[in-house]
Amino acid sequence: MMRKLNKREMVLLSIFFGLLLITLFVNSWLTPYLDKRDELLIERENLQMQWEKISIYKDQEAGIQKSIARLEEEAKQMKEMVPNRQLSHKYWDSILQKAKASNVDVLTIQEGEIGSEAKTMTASLSIQGTFDATLKFIDNLKTMPYLYAVKEGSLTEVDGGDFITSLTLDFYFTD
Repeated sequence: MMRKLNKREMVLLSIFFGLLLITLFVNSWLTPYLDKRDELLIERENLQMQWEKISIYKDQEAGIQKSIARLEEEAKQMKEMVPNRQLSHKYWDSILQKAKASNVDVLTIQEGEIGSEAKTMTASLSIQGTFDATLKFIDNLKTMPYLYAVKEGSLTEVDGGDFITSLTLDFYFTD
């Protein structure tokens, strides 16, 4: 027959079952909870790093927008510096104004063929004036509101102290 458990055995048995219940509780509920918590902490760190990257770009957005606006304005200004091919007279008008302001005489202006580079037109011109006036004219060409490139140039002294300057230019145009 079985004997009755004494008080000490009952306490030990209660402690044993209590520990068994705690162990089952920890293994069945707390361990998966802690694992899930660790996964969520790692995910939180990853999201935090992504947010920091996004914040950096967000902080730069205003600067990027300003740069885009500035570049669009520069592109617009550059387009204004390149007239349509049918408006090549704008180059000549500008050159004649520079010649008049420099006190040189324009001897010849000749519009040539389409240049070797895409969307260019080769042209030549000759001017006559004093050395200082010629230098002033060449310096004034730098302020011309249209894009051009000087391909060739020559300076020849003639009687009376004047110089004849011949220039070959490439003018840029749009279609």
